[in-house]
Amino acid sequence: MDSEWAYKRRSRLRFFLISSTVVILGVYFLIQLYTPPTCFDGYQNQDESGVDCGGSCKLLCPFQTEAVNVAWTRGFKVDDGLYSVLAYVENPNYFAYAPYVPYSVRLYDQEGELILERNDKTFLSGEPAAPIYVGRLETGDREPYRVIFEFKDGVDWYRKGRDHELSVEERKIMQPTFGAEVQAILNNGAPIPVLDVEVVVVLYDDAENAIAASKTYIDRIEARERRTITFSWPHEMPAAPERLEFVARVPVQD
Repeated sequence: MDSEWAYKRRSRLRFFLISSTVVILGVYFLIQLYTPPTCFDGYQNQDESGVDCGGSCKLLCPFQTEAVNVAWTRGFKVDDGLYSVLAYVENPNYFAYAPYVPYSVRLYDQEGELILERNDKTFLSGEPAAPIYVGRLETGDREPYRVIFEFKDGVDWYRKGRDHELSVEERKIMQPTFGAEVQAILNNGAPIPVLDVEVVVVLYDDAENAIAASKTYIDRIEARERRTITFSWPHEMPAAPERLEFVARVPVQD
């Protein structure tokens, strides 16, 4: 017959084994069920400033950015029945980028009747001045009198990484017989290639009125490369160009 001491000893051992098993299983299931906080879990956690935004998240909270301002919009005749539009955007969010920015542009005739509407998208990548060029607007035999450019809602801003090192140099204005032409050198000062480059040029007269604009697209410029870029128009300018403004626009590179 077991002594009372042996019985108590076995009871303590069983209690220890059962307790240890419960603790081990509890820790195991806790580890299995635990989901670390992320920037996509629908909760304000970590160091976030809002739900899944701010702090260590790339997505910025709405109160961390400001609305961009369309300083002016102008339409340009390219040819008979063919126009382009330039919206000059002032962007205070130099620290952020928006990869998807929807907009609409509408052209009206002198009677206020809508000629055409185009809905499209662009990007903003921290540049303080962002000329948005919209080309190939076909109006048929109707002449635009008023242009409206508007951004739509639903723009998400993200914390920006490194800036590109593109510059536009050696700018030249030429006035050939059958149209105006501008040339410049696009210089990539970075030790890595840059992809999907948009270069917009705006021509101003001596009163600082925009008289023409155009855009060229470069799918890739190599590290330290210098490349000639050319812009041309099939008609003479309405006034002599006195100043050129170039802006190289680059979406955030992965």
